[in-house]
Amino acid sequence: CALCQHGAAQLGEPALELWTATRPARLPLEQDLRLLEGLTYVAATLNPARCLAVLRTFAGPSAEALAAVTPAADAVEVRVHLERLTSLVRCARRDVPETEPHPAMELFRELLPLLNRVLEAFPDSQAMAEKVTRVYKHALHCAPSHFAPLVPSLAEHLAHRFDATAHGPYLYVGGVCVGELYDDEQYVRVLCGMMESFTRSFFRHLPTIHEFRQMPDVVEEFYYLVAKFLMYMPGPLVQSEEVMTILMNAAIQGMSLNHVEAQKAVLSFLEQLISITRPTPSASPDRHSVANVVAGILAKHGEELVRTMVACISGNALDITLDDRHGCFTDTLHDLMQLQWPQLRDWCERAVQQLEPGLREEAIRSDLARTLAEDSFRRGFGLGSYLRKYHSRCERRIAQE
Repeated sequence: CALCQHGAAQLGEPALELWTATRPARLPLEQDLRLLEGLTYVAATLNPARCLAVLRTFAGPSAEALAAVTPAADAVEVRVHLERLTSLVRCARRDVPETEPHPAMELFRELLPLLNRVLEAFPDSQAMAEKVTRVYKHALHCAPSHFAPLVPSLAEHLAHRFDATAHGPYLYVGGVCVGELYDDEQYVRVLCGMMESFTRSFFRHLPTIHEFRQMPDVVEEFYYLVAKFLMYMPGPLVQSEEVMTILMNAAIQGMSLNHVEAQKAVLSFLEQLISITRPTPSASPDRHSVANVVAGILAKHGEELVRTMVACISGNALDITLDDRHGCFTDTLHDLMQLQWPQLRDWCERAVQQLEPGLREEAIRSDLARTLAEDSFRRGFGLGSYLRKYHSRCERRIAQE
């Protein structure tokens, strides 16, 4: 595979001819995929018409199998075929002018009805949804500009599938679309519409913390998607007070989930939201306007946010989200401190008073309220170390009781 990838242009047609003449018998899946990937790298160096012909040849057996798939099909075999198609799309990258067809995208268009057939045959399988959406993802990464015209129909498709199944992979691919196409004005409305549909469906399927606990993987994908939306195009989302109120209330509840990635996703959303309040001096007037809106949203929910975070670091937070690189209580608290709310000390003290008696005693002994409001921690010095020690003492207190 490595030889074909780095020497693809030199190998060219002779490598494909050798494979045709000496095609091996059925190989173990990992070896089969590596061989297929290597040959696809070679095919990607050929002229576009020849490249597409080779890709169709490679895809043929899997395409035929998926064209006949039914609910009674062997799910393992179907996933193997999807892995092969993913390898083809992923490894067929090449530079092609936007005005000319891209071989990988031409193949992907032909595969779309087959991928949809798989989803219809296995509507309740999240594993199958994950395999199919990986094909979408790699097609988008392979040729974003050639994929872009498909985004309106794909966005509608993803929203429909998520509404019907609440499977997280559809949200993940929605985030890929946002990351690739956020700066293309003609697709902003489509992406916003997709986000609205996802949000409606998410809270229909997960209306309370009870459902959050039952489906933490969906919470994870949803809040990572919202965080990405805030990173790239926050304006349309934060302008809706109703939506932001729902998102904030759910995030505050979601912080207490005993699921590492779901908790990190919620904290990533909060960190991204707080970062919007600090636009660069050269940012546009619209960006400064969005920053003011977000500052108001955070202030409105500030006390409840602080209360929940104090409860979590006093015993409800998983260790990995207490102090980690992406999405953690240390970073989120540090960012909140930088907002310099005059009420922060009072909020912290009231939050401490609402803890269970043993934890309240520990928080008072550790001077938690004053510590979280100290100027020195606004500069980030020692906060992580302090919180780790404090959290450990709270865990010992919980174990003793």
